[in-house]
Amino acid sequence: MKISKVHSRATLVQKLIPIQSLSQLSSYLLATLIGVLLFIEITSALGLPAATPVILLGAFSGSSVILSMALPADLVLELGSKEELSEMRGVVEKKIEKLGYAGAARGFYGSTYVSKLPAILSWKENRLELLLEGETLTILGPVFVIRMLRSSIARIGNV
Repeated sequence: MKISKVHSRATLVQKLIPIQSLSQLSSYLLATLIGVLLFIEITSALGLPAATPVILLGAFSGSSVILSMALPADLVLELGSKEELSEMRGVVEKKIEKLGYAGAARGFYGSTYVSKLPAILSWKENRLELLLEGETLTILGPVFVIRMLRSSIARIGNV
């Protein structure tokens, strides 16, 4: 088995502004707003001075790392035979399910997996796709998940 490096599929614009959809932006802003409001309430309840805008800006910037982790990436596995491809597909699908994904569609040429998280916390950009062509298995999805899969698969294949 030959395993590629994780390849980013994000455009330069996506890397600079890692927002991929309106739904991703709205849920991210809502979660950030709730976090900031909770932070303000806690500091107020504890009698601490109000956070300065610089601190809040820092927190907002730091939390945007989550968006970067969802940028698209791929991983390519080149197997030696159709049998090896079929076996590796099963292994990868089990690993994907352990990462909190559920099968949404499965066919001869691939599979699609979606996150089991509530809709407000899971964007369509978090879905994973397995594509089968010849003796090659390509995995498409968020860069963070693709890196975890590569690490796990590499341990199996001693790559």
